[in-house]
Amino acid sequence: MSDIIEFLEHLGQHGPQAQAAAMVAALDPPQRDALMAGDGRLLAALEGGRTRLCYSVIVPDSEPLPDEQADDPPVDEPTDVPDEGTSRAA
Repeated sequence: MSDIIEFLEHLGQHGPQAQAAAMVAALDPPQRDALMAGDGRLLAALEGGRTRLCYSVIVPDSEPLPDEQADDPPVDEPTDVPDEGTSRAA
């Protein structure tokens, strides 16, 4: 129960308490249970992309969110693109 209280206190500092209460009330029972249990990973699995706020309260910011752990390599953009005005011969 302390996790839900901490969550509401955090939201109270950053937004109206009515908004925090509405967010918690909108959760489905499994989501509420996960939040109250402090299980950020279960909550993330249940909520998907809408979990960022809840997840960041329960799990320290030092841990990456599930969607940030993708194994996609960074995309290299070409750096040497010739200017069309200088590449044409006269």
